[in-house]
Amino acid sequence: LMRVCGNEDVTSAQAISAGAAAGLTSTLLLYPLELARTRLITRTEVSRGGVRGVVDVLRNIAKQHGVAGMYRGLRPTLLGIVPEAGITYGSFDLFKRNMLISKRTRIARQRSGNAAATAADATDVKLAAWEGIMCGIAAALLGQSSSYPLETLGRRAALGAAASGVAAAGPRAALASFAGLYSGWGTASVKVLPMALLSFGTYEVLRAAMD
Repeated sequence: LMRVCGNEDVTSAQAISAGAAAGLTSTLLLYPLELARTRLITRTEVSRGGVRGVVDVLRNIAKQHGVAGMYRGLRPTLLGIVPEAGITYGSFDLFKRNMLISKRTRIARQRSGNAAATAADATDVKLAAWEGIMCGIAAALLGQSSSYPLETLGRRAALGAAASGVAAAGPRAALASFAGLYSGWGTASVKVLPMALLSFGTYEVLRAAMD
Protein backbone atom coordinates (compact mmCIF):
# COMPACT_ATOMS: atom_id res chain seq x y z
CA LEU A 1 0.00 0.00 0.00
CA MET A 2 2.81 2.39 0.83
CA ARG A 3 4.37 1.81 -2.57
CA VAL A 4 1.16 1.83 -4.58
CA CYS A 5 -0.59 4.76 -2.90
CA GLY A 6 2.34 6.81 -1.67
CA ASN A 7 2.91 7.39 2.03
CA GLU A 8 0.66 10.44 2.39
CA ASP A 9 -2.24 8.82 0.54
CA VAL A 10 -2.60 5.66 2.62
CA THR A 11 -5.89 5.86 4.48
CA SER A 12 -6.56 4.50 7.96
CA ALA A 13 -8.88 1.88 6.44
CA GLN A 14 -6.07 0.67 4.18
CA ALA A 15 -3.63 0.57 7.09
CA ILE A 16 -6.14 -1.44 9.16
CA SER A 17 -6.72 -3.86 6.28
CA ALA A 18 -2.99 -4.31 5.66
CA GLY A 19 -2.32 -4.88 9.36
CA ALA A 20 -5.15 -7.40 9.64
CA ALA A 21 -3.89 -9.27 6.58
CA ALA A 22 -0.37 -9.36 8.00
CA GLY A 23 -1.65 -10.67 11.33
CA LEU A 24 -3.75 -13.33 9.60
CA THR A 25 -0.84 -14.55 7.49
CA SER A 26 1.69 -14.72 10.33
CA THR A 27 -0.78 -16.50 12.62
CA LEU A 28 -1.63 -19.15 10.04
CA LEU A 29 2.05 -19.85 9.43
CA LEU A 30 3.24 -19.83 13.04
CA TYR A 31 0.24 -21.12 15.00
CA PRO A 32 1.56 -24.71 15.49
CA LEU A 33 4.69 -23.30 17.14
CA GLU A 34 2.59 -21.06 19.38
CA LEU A 35 0.42 -24.02 20.35
CA ALA A 36 3.49 -26.09 21.22
CA ARG A 37 4.93 -23.21 23.26
CA THR A 38 1.66 -22.84 25.19
CA ARG A 39 1.58 -26.53 26.02
CA LEU A 40 5.20 -26.56 27.10
CA ILE A 41 4.65 -23.56 29.37
CA THR A 42 1.60 -25.16 31.01
CA ARG A 43 3.31 -28.57 31.12
CA THR A 44 0.32 -30.11 29.33
CA GLU A 45 2.53 -32.37 27.22
CA VAL A 46 5.59 -32.56 29.44
CA SER A 47 3.59 -34.21 32.20
CA ARG A 48 2.94 -37.14 29.89
CA GLY A 49 6.63 -37.99 29.82
CA GLY A 50 9.17 -38.24 27.04
CA VAL A 51 8.59 -34.70 25.80
CA ARG A 52 11.69 -32.53 25.65
CA GLY A 53 10.86 -29.70 23.28
CA VAL A 54 8.67 -28.15 20.61
CA VAL A 55 9.32 -30.90 18.07
CA ASP A 56 8.25 -33.61 20.53
CA VAL A 57 5.08 -31.70 21.38
CA LEU A 58 4.13 -31.29 17.72
CA ARG A 59 4.91 -34.95 17.05
CA ASN A 60 2.64 -36.06 19.89
CA ILE A 61 -0.18 -33.79 18.74
CA ALA A 62 0.11 -35.08 15.18
CA LYS A 63 -0.01 -38.71 16.37
CA GLN A 64 -3.08 -38.17 18.55
CA HIS A 65 -5.09 -35.66 16.53
CA GLY A 66 -3.51 -35.43 13.11
CA VAL A 67 -2.34 -32.26 11.42
CA ALA A 68 -5.64 -30.59 12.28
CA GLY A 69 -4.73 -30.94 15.95
CA MET A 70 -1.88 -28.51 15.43
CA TYR A 71 -4.47 -25.83 14.72
CA ARG A 72 -6.70 -26.50 17.71
CA GLY A 73 -8.00 -23.18 19.02
CA LEU A 74 -7.08 -21.38 15.80
CA ARG A 75 -10.50 -19.80 15.25
CA PRO A 76 -10.69 -17.71 18.43
CA THR A 77 -7.00 -16.88 18.02
CA LEU A 78 -7.67 -15.52 14.53
CA LEU A 79 -10.67 -13.62 15.86
CA GLY A 80 -8.27 -12.00 18.29
CA ILE A 81 -5.14 -11.44 16.19
CA VAL A 82 -6.88 -10.03 13.11
CA PRO A 83 -8.55 -7.14 14.95
CA GLU A 84 -5.45 -6.68 17.13
CA ALA A 85 -3.16 -6.28 14.13
CA GLY A 86 -5.72 -4.16 12.30
CA ILE A 87 -6.34 -1.89 15.29
CA THR A 88 -2.63 -1.67 16.13
CA TYR A 89 -1.45 -0.62 12.68
CA GLY A 90 -4.57 1.36 11.84
CA SER A 91 -4.38 3.38 15.06
CA PHE A 92 -0.61 3.76 14.60
CA ASP A 93 -1.26 5.39 11.25
CA LEU A 94 -4.05 7.54 12.70
CA PHE A 95 -2.03 8.62 15.76
CA LYS A 96 0.97 9.58 13.63
CA ARG A 97 -1.15 11.48 11.14
CA ASN A 98 -2.92 13.50 13.82
CA MET A 99 0.32 14.17 15.69
CA LEU A 100 1.99 15.34 12.48
CA ILE A 101 -0.88 17.69 11.65
CA SER A 102 -0.80 19.11 15.16
CA LYS A 103 2.97 19.57 15.07
CA ARG A 104 2.94 21.24 11.65
CA THR A 105 0.11 23.55 12.67
CA ARG A 106 1.90 24.59 15.85
CA ILE A 107 5.21 25.25 14.10
CA ALA A 108 3.51 27.08 11.22
CA ARG A 109 1.87 29.46 13.69
CA GLN A 110 5.13 29.95 15.55
CA ARG A 111 6.99 30.79 12.35
CA SER A 112 4.43 33.22 10.95
CA GLY A 113 2.95 34.61 14.12
CA ASN A 114 -0.41 34.03 12.46
CA ALA A 115 -2.95 32.12 14.54
CA ALA A 116 -4.76 31.14 11.34
CA ALA A 117 -1.78 29.27 9.86
CA THR A 118 -2.37 25.59 9.12
CA ALA A 119 -0.35 22.40 8.72
CA ALA A 120 -0.16 23.07 4.98
CA ASP A 121 2.16 26.01 5.74
CA ALA A 122 4.81 23.76 7.31
CA THR A 123 4.98 20.69 5.11
CA ASP A 124 8.74 20.45 5.64
CA VAL A 125 8.19 19.47 9.28
CA LYS A 126 8.34 15.76 10.08
CA LEU A 127 7.85 13.68 13.20
CA ALA A 128 10.93 12.74 15.17
CA ALA A 129 11.66 9.04 15.60
CA TRP A 130 10.73 9.16 19.30
CA GLU A 131 7.32 10.66 18.44
CA GLY A 132 6.60 7.80 16.07
CA ILE A 133 7.73 5.31 18.73
CA MET A 134 5.31 6.82 21.26
CA CYS A 135 2.49 6.45 18.72
CA GLY A 136 3.52 2.84 18.17
CA ILE A 137 3.50 2.01 21.89
CA ALA A 138 0.06 3.59 22.33
CA ALA A 139 -1.26 1.72 19.28
CA ALA A 140 0.17 -1.60 20.49
CA LEU A 141 -1.45 -1.23 23.91
CA LEU A 142 -4.78 -0.34 22.29
CA GLY A 143 -4.63 -3.36 19.99
CA GLN A 144 -3.59 -5.67 22.82
CA SER A 145 -6.38 -4.47 25.12
CA SER A 146 -9.12 -4.70 22.50
CA SER A 147 -8.34 -8.28 21.49
CA TYR A 148 -7.12 -9.79 24.75
CA PRO A 149 -10.38 -11.60 25.64
CA LEU A 150 -10.33 -13.44 22.31
CA GLU A 151 -6.67 -14.38 22.82
CA THR A 152 -7.64 -15.80 26.21
CA LEU A 153 -10.35 -17.91 24.57
CA GLY A 154 -7.81 -19.11 22.02
CA ARG A 155 -5.38 -20.24 24.73
CA ARG A 156 -8.17 -22.03 26.61
CA ALA A 157 -9.28 -23.80 23.44
CA ALA A 158 -5.68 -24.79 22.67
CA LEU A 159 -5.42 -26.37 26.11
CA GLY A 160 -8.79 -28.05 25.82
CA ALA A 161 -10.29 -25.97 28.63
CA ALA A 162 -13.80 -24.54 28.68
CA ALA A 163 -13.87 -21.62 26.28
CA SER A 164 -16.04 -19.30 28.31
CA GLY A 165 -18.30 -19.10 31.30
CA VAL A 166 -20.15 -15.99 30.18
CA ALA A 167 -23.37 -17.93 29.86
CA ALA A 168 -23.33 -18.81 33.55
CA ALA A 169 -26.43 -17.95 35.54
CA GLY A 170 -26.85 -14.37 36.71
CA PRO A 171 -25.19 -11.07 35.82
CA ARG A 172 -22.66 -11.40 38.64
CA ALA A 173 -21.39 -14.69 37.23
CA ALA A 174 -21.29 -13.19 33.76
CA LEU A 175 -19.28 -10.23 35.04
CA ALA A 176 -16.85 -12.55 36.80
CA SER A 177 -16.44 -14.59 33.62
CA PHE A 178 -15.81 -11.43 31.59
CA ALA A 179 -13.20 -10.26 34.10
CA GLY A 180 -11.58 -13.68 33.80
CA LEU A 181 -11.07 -13.08 30.10
CA TYR A 182 -8.69 -10.27 31.07
CA SER A 183 -6.77 -12.45 33.51
CA GLY A 184 -3.07 -11.79 32.95
CA TRP A 185 -3.70 -8.63 30.94
CA GLY A 186 -1.31 -6.57 33.07
CA THR A 187 1.57 -8.98 32.53
CA ALA A 188 0.82 -9.21 28.81
CA SER A 189 0.74 -5.43 28.52
CA VAL A 190 4.13 -5.15 30.22
CA LYS A 191 5.46 -7.58 27.62
CA VAL A 192 3.95 -5.49 24.82
CA LEU A 193 5.91 -2.37 25.82
CA PRO A 194 9.44 -3.61 24.98
CA MET A 195 8.12 -5.43 21.91
CA ALA A 196 6.46 -2.24 20.64
CA LEU A 197 9.51 -0.19 21.52
CA LEU A 198 11.78 -2.54 19.59
CA SER A 199 9.56 -3.12 16.55
CA PHE A 200 8.22 0.41 16.05
CA GLY A 201 11.52 1.92 17.16
CA THR A 202 13.42 -0.05 14.52
CA TYR A 203 10.81 0.89 11.92
CA GLU A 204 10.98 4.60 12.72
CA VAL A 205 14.78 4.75 12.88
CA LEU A 206 15.22 2.89 9.58
CA ARG A 207 12.50 4.95 7.94
CA ALA A 208 14.16 8.19 9.06
CA ALA A 209 17.51 6.93 7.75
CA MET A 210 16.03 6.12 4.34
CA ASP A 211 14.12 9.41 3.92
